[in-house]
Amino acid sequence: MRTASVVMLVAVAGAMLLWWCVASGYSIDEQAKAAAITKDALTIVALVLGGFWTVRIYLKQRVDASAVDVRQSVTVIRFPEGKWLLKVNLAIHNVGKTRVELSEWRYRADVLLLSHARGRK
Repeated sequence: MRTASVVMLVAVAGAMLLWWCVASGYSIDEQAKAAAITKDALTIVALVLGGFWTVRIYLKQRVDASAVDVRQSVTVIRFPEGKWLLKVNLAIHNVGKTRVELSEWRYRADVLLLSHARGRK
């Protein structure tokens, strides 16, 4: 839709320029110069708009950036014999456009249980 609108705008601008040149009584050489200047101006405008569009798309999408959504919940359950159970639920969802890999996942539960037991004494 936008491309068709831009093409129509350029075609209408070209037709109006041609009509103005003919109506003003310019010669063929003067009309050719006016058309060349208009073409050069439109080329410059197109390059500038294309540059802005490219930067905007890059900043908006950030194709090279990765993103993850991390949700966690921790539950501590005490058993009647005085022992504890630590339940850790972790959900990791890739919400970016690039692949995210976890190289290593290790959780030292024995350290947590020891530090928790020391705090209770």
